[in-house]
Amino acid sequence: MTPNYGSIFGSNLAMTPTSAQVLLNGVAAPVLYASPTQINFQIPAGFPVGPATLQVSNGSANAYPVYLQIDSSPAVIDVPPPASSTASNGSNAAVETVTPARW
Repeated sequence: MTPNYGSIFGSNLAMTPTSAQVLLNGVAAPVLYASPTQINFQIPAGFPVGPATLQVSNGSANAYPVYLQIDSSPAVIDVPPPASSTASNGSNAAVETVTPARW
């Protein structure tokens, strides 16, 4: 099985290269690279295709969860900050579609 990877772009994502944590449905995803503006992570083996919740911690604060869709085709995503206009569900949580990259 080929590993799947994801990238998150934004600001204040990691206080130090080892402080970032990514959770998918509450499961820790291995962080391969972290900087203040980017996190690259591996989607855990056997993670199911379908709806998922992504949460990021920078070592001192947790981001609000982002609700997304894991698909099987590669794609690049950009989750905008909460202040910008995005799709949302009934509880005003951001909804994005994510398709993991295969390297």
